[in-house]
Amino acid sequence: MARGAVRALLGAVCRPPLSSLWRPWRRNSLAILMLHRFDPHPDVRGHSAAELAALLEELRRQRVPIHPLADVAERIAARRPVPEGVCLTVDDGYADVLEHALPVFTRFDAPFTVFLTTGFVDGALWQWWDQVAWMIGAGERSERTIAQLKALPHERRLARLGEIAAETGRRPPDAAPPGYGPLSWEDARRAERSGLARFGPHTVSHPILASTDDATASFEIAESWARCRAELASPVPVFCYPNGDGSDFGEREERLVEQSGLAAALTTIPGYLTPGALAAPRARWRLPRFAAPRDAVDLAQIASGFEAFKTAVRGS
Repeated sequence: MARGAVRALLGAVCRPPLSSLWRPWRRNSLAILMLHRFDPHPDVRGHSAAELAALLEELRRQRVPIHPLADVAERIAARRPVPEGVCLTVDDGYADVLEHALPVFTRFDAPFTVFLTTGFVDGALWQWWDQVAWMIGAGERSERTIAQLKALPHERRLARLGEIAAETGRRPPDAAPPGYGPLSWEDARRAERSGLARFGPHTVSHPILASTDDATASFEIAESWARCRAELASPVPVFCYPNGDGSDFGEREERLVEQSGLAAALTTIPGYLTPGALAAPRARWRLPRFAAPRDAVDLAQIASGFEAFKTAVRGS
């Protein structure tokens, strides 16, 4: 079957009225969706305002409730069932989340949580992968280099950035250039007052924590949470692991998050929050998230419960 026909079929079976077939698989489960960038520049991979609006429209069509992550975290900490629906999260803290995305979230009355790299927001640094793209240009070569750097120990990664600067003759400026910059703390406070946006910690400098020593890992987690508490009226006590795959954090990081007084932590491991998943030991320190699709048909699979059905079939 041609790809276009497959997509049309998926769209039909994952939307009303056929989506009711999958509702039992969605019952008592919550999907946390992860977004990143919203800058319309073609070199930035993310969601345009129109794509974000299409995703939120799909959730509305499916009558899927959008819950504030802070409310869900309270339930998890109290060992109460999570609500059925979705949570919306945005990683890193770029300025474009307020410039391009906040108006869309506002139009749909959709609460969302932004996880801040606090050193980035403080203006002390800009994201290392953006420095790579700035030095060698966005595209396939840049993506390969970023993937290679992710595999390096933290200190070696930082040293390699200096080597790339010497090789290219393009030393990154201290402050992030336009298109690479963060929101400010005042921006975040203003967004908080909108009633839809909340903010949480995502480390100070966005290292892959498993590649850092004990002192660095401890500082990155505790200090990012301290900065959020110092600057914001109502920070969300949920930590977000950088990169967030299963190899990027472990028991040490989970323990440090717990010791920092946080209520839960998010990964990038796909999956639903269900009673069974949350019953696992230390589950709240490794909550799953789905990468938010760019296409409404893909979102319909998650929102309808069809993705949960597929997972159950594969497991059996």
